[in-house]
Amino acid sequence: MAKGQWTINPLTETLCRELHGFVRLRGKCGWSVADLDIAICSLLENRVRVNGGTLGFFDGDRGMSAELVGDLADAARLGQLTDKPVAQILPLWGDINMHGGVSLYQKLFLSSPVMQQLGGDTFTNYLQSDPLLSLHANLLQAVLKVTALPALPDVGHPARGPRAALQSFPTTTEFFTTSRATLDLVEAWRGLLEKEWSASDILSAINPAGTRESASSSTGKATLSDDERQFFTSGGSNPSLLNADPKTPQTLADLVALEAYRDLRDSAARTPASLPALVESLSARPSSQTADMALRFAAATHWPEARLHQVLVAKYPDVSAEHISKRLQDLDELVSLGRVMELLLRKVDPAVSVSLLFHMGTPAAPGTLDPQAVFPSDVEIFDEQVK
Repeated sequence: MAKGQWTINPLTETLCRELHGFVRLRGKCGWSVADLDIAICSLLENRVRVNGGTLGFFDGDRGMSAELVGDLADAARLGQLTDKPVAQILPLWGDINMHGGVSLYQKLFLSSPVMQQLGGDTFTNYLQSDPLLSLHANLLQAVLKVTALPALPDVGHPARGPRAALQSFPTTTEFFTTSRATLDLVEAWRGLLEKEWSASDILSAINPAGTRESASSSTGKATLSDDERQFFTSGGSNPSLLNADPKTPQTLADLVALEAYRDLRDSAARTPASLPALVESLSARPSSQTADMALRFAAATHWPEARLHQVLVAKYPDVSAEHISKRLQDLDELVSLGRVMELLLRKVDPAVSVSLLFHMGTPAAPGTLDPQAVFPSDVEIFDEQVK
């Protein structure tokens, strides 16, 4: 370390807290210290640079935040799904930083034969010390002997809404704007493959201008049944499926929604045609009472009315029936409700308090929750039922 090059400041409470957070993140992500440092620097710098320090941070805050931890979690999950090291994933979302000897730039390029021309000085300052790779496009073109470099992604701008990137794939690169958008795409693709869609099925469904599979080679997964077509074209849960060809959904988000609906119908409903009518009725005539909503859902799904009413009250505490109706017009909310009902009906004794399930999923401050003081008999019953 050269004298005067770095200044070591005394430890402060804030710094100790962030060091503790760094150590915990390293354990959760399963990365080396160097890789975690690279990931934090890259994700944090891109957020602050593109958004002027306003997205996900309080004014002047450049340290740990819930949003940064979320980005790291998405990157870690994406690395597991793709079996790629984090350093190879980070360039998807922005520029490549060159901050010293443990930078993303060093991780990716130091072993390259062109290192003699792109290497750093004594203090590991690369390319005249400018911090980002995009600022050296002309030199890179000459060294790499290419006529042009691909544009680096414009990172950090949040997606337009849930699954917005899935609506535009594959015609744009919007799914590279954030780690969450990229992860959504990869998880959606893998989820469809696990549901026995083929890659050709997916591409032919979401690319109308492309070559469609012949009838003999297609699995027919994208073709809607009567109740599916009624559900999606009613304008209830997913108006995006209102297209020129309702039998062939045309975006990746459409396909994900289609499979979610099929899961809900096949696992919970015994009268499929009643589900579209139910969702349509929620939009046309929102319930004024939770009990009324439970009655209508029970008629459509054959879920026990009393149990369903308990779930609605526990899942949506202090929420009016009208607002619950609006939430349940969203397919994700319906699927979530269906999974809770399936768990209760298949795994848990009727004596178990429904509120226990939601209480167990709610974070509590350390030292504030005594497991034996909250529904002690229910805890014992639940433990026995899920073993």
